[in-house]
Amino acid sequence: MKLRYFLFFAISSNIISLFAATDSVSLGQNKDRIVYYSFKDGKVADIKNDDWHLAFSCRPAQFPSNTLQSATIRINEAYGVKLFKVPGKNPDDFNQIDTSGWRNWDQLHDSDTSWWMGAFNRNINLNDAFNYGWGTYNFMAHSVVGDSLFLLQLPDGSLKKFAVLKNEYDSAFIVQYANIDNSGNTTTKISKRQYRTKNFVYLDLNSNTILDREPAANSWDVQFSLFIENENKKKIGMLLNDKNSATVESSFAPSECIIGQTYNNKLNAVGTEWYANDNDTLTSLITDLLWKIRTSYGNYTFNFSALNPENNTIEFYYNLCSAALGIDNGAAISFDIYPNPASDKIYLSGIKDISKISIFDYRGSTILQQDSYQKNEVLSTLNIPNGIYFINLELKTGQTLIKKFVVAK
Repeated sequence: MKLRYFLFFAISSNIISLFAATDSVSLGQNKDRIVYYSFKDGKVADIKNDDWHLAFSCRPAQFPSNTLQSATIRINEAYGVKLFKVPGKNPDDFNQIDTSGWRNWDQLHDSDTSWWMGAFNRNINLNDAFNYGWGTYNFMAHSVVGDSLFLLQLPDGSLKKFAVLKNEYDSAFIVQYANIDNSGNTTTKISKRQYRTKNFVYLDLNSNTILDREPAANSWDVQFSLFIENENKKKIGMLLNDKNSATVESSFAPSECIIGQTYNNKLNAVGTEWYANDNDTLTSLITDLLWKIRTSYGNYTFNFSALNPENNTIEFYYNLCSAALGIDNGAAISFDIYPNPASDKIYLSGIKDISKISIFDYRGSTILQQDSYQKNEVLSTLNIPNGIYFINLELKTGQTLIKKFVVAK
């Protein structure tokens, strides 16, 4: 269950809120779950992630900035789907494929930095703005018409030949697939229009079932899942929705986080750097990293706080960053904490008439509380563990001020 703490303080006549939350997600003992998460609303969806083979983009083409997103096709590589390009063949050769030596054919992988570079798009012709890896836009047909033939190996080891026949009027993918001996020859139309609010719609090749699996694209910020990193290794990671961005720095000396800052928009900008392993097993947490993540409704600082490898549970906490304040003609009340980071003590400056001081951690637990503060008084942090904390000042005027500081010994 997500715990939320809303702390309010006044600056001049303005009321500003600071949001702090702690939460956890689990990918299950078999790591077969995918969790879509919103910093505003918490867990949006928790669903099985091993019940599909291919994912087709529901996005329309954006001219001229991003037309590839309309033709993206990804594979469920984390759960064993493999894709190979049949050399020198096109959909017209569908019934005559010689699979001799297929293991030596070019194996294609999803990108781990962009949602819109799927495995099927890897052979994109960069010199042709209308080529999308599996097909080329036909101006007469007003569709992307397939020009390549592929071989799919499913998680059970079985093989299927596969062709994307077209993306028809940017409204539906039409695909053909069959077993190597041409049995089970199937042509399927995958509509995009009815899934426009989603990033992808999914296909199970074994049952020829189109799956509406994921929540609306604007309802989540990050997803926790098993995925393939650039070295083709399975990893547990946190991936960004494509409109978001992130950056990382030391948690002991963080720079100011302001709503509106833009960071790295690669989908793996958070990725797997927050735990120490070389495979898909959660092991040692790296505790000195602070992430900043931009969403459509605000920027957040984000820290991973605990791991449980037995059920692949990830605990974390996050805070809404402050606005870029330009408060009422510079009349804002503020104060400073020094040294910051602190080791054994801190001082306050720039403020007087304090009636109460509280220090609390990211969970909202009170660490220290006292009813007054004298100028140049020392506040001891000797018994406070390393980490990020907040100091809450209640003034005799009735106003309340909050500021973040770091303890690093």
